[in-house]
Amino acid sequence: VVAAFAAGGGGSAVGPGAGVHTPDPHRLGDYLPLPSPSVIAPQSDPDANATAPNPQDEVMVIAHGTIDGQRWRVVRDRYVIAAGDTSVSAWGGAGRDHFPMSEKTRAGVRVCEYLGVQWGDRPAGTVPDYRFSGTCADPAVKPGKQTVLVPFLSTNLPPSREGAVTVVIAKVDPSRVSSATVAVDGHISARQPVVTVIGSQNEGDRYSVFLVDPAYDEAGQPMLFTVYDDKGKTLESQPLAP
Repeated sequence: VVAAFAAGGGGSAVGPGAGVHTPDPHRLGDYLPLPSPSVIAPQSDPDANATAPNPQDEVMVIAHGTIDGQRWRVVRDRYVIAAGDTSVSAWGGAGRDHFPMSEKTRAGVRVCEYLGVQWGDRPAGTVPDYRFSGTCADPAVKPGKQTVLVPFLSTNLPPSREGAVTVVIAKVDPSRVSSATVAVDGHISARQPVVTVIGSQNEGDRYSVFLVDPAYDEAGQPMLFTVYDDKGKTLESQPLAP
């Protein structure tokens, strides 16, 4: 599940209120709607020497849309590296030598998954339009199913132009969770569907995407992440401190 804090501009109508407090899961019905930022600073650099993603990688668009005419995409880059490849690539990802995804079951490898928000119209995964954040793991390790897996991973992604994007990742149990919301500072997002993404590993990962004004993140306002079943019943609420 992904919550993206998008770079806002001067026309943004939302911002944190006085004080810092964790949203109350029992009062979500009283919260105001959480609007997306009204202005987005594009992160494409038309003068940059763009580099296409590694052809060995599995690059997928998880979600996409436009805000004030600016196209955004949440992009996932998945690839395989040797377990001993501790190099850092030019774009900040782990490992330099990528193997084909067909090598994911080979002994002595790690499968890496990086997520990020890309602005503009260049091919998905093109650097520097798209900056990644993620991790690598032994493919033999199978995490247990949970509604929400903590701790969350929250990372500021360096932009190629002024502004910032934060991606928050949570694992959910796909057999139970149908939708999710994010609440912050007395506001709550619309309930977003949990979208199934089938990659080369047939993992059936689920993602929800939220665009939230970065002022909340900058002010240290904690979020509350809530998941629901297919009938709209609340399953679990998990606080997330910045």
